[in-house]
Amino acid sequence: MSEIQETGKLQERYLPIKNLSQLMRAIKEGRRFRIIKHYVRPDFSGQLREPGKIQTNGFYSRVADDPCHMVSNANRGEGTYIAYGKSGDWRFDKDGTCTLTQPAGGRRIWDIKVLV
Repeated sequence: MSEIQETGKLQERYLPIKNLSQLMRAIKEGRRFRIIKHYVRPDFSGQLREPGKIQTNGFYSRVADDPCHMVSNANRGEGTYIAYGKSGDWRFDKDGTCTLTQPAGGRRIWDIKVLV
């Protein structure tokens, strides 16, 4: 069962991600994700991202449908890099929200939801 949330005029359905393994599998499948809230860069909140180059320990993401965006052009066009880290760096809520925190200090990085 996926959650449905209205964003503007569109309805988005999100996967009920419950752990890091499920998140990694969804990213590997190339699923887009929405940054619900970005604690470090608030201007990135609300962005729709898509994975680019995917590695076993992390992935690069670009702004969906915007190849000219500075995020999409970072790292020679690969996008920004996100390391998966350890499962303890993540919190997974029942509504599908995946929250990444820094390992040292527990500072929140972002809340994301993966689209169906």
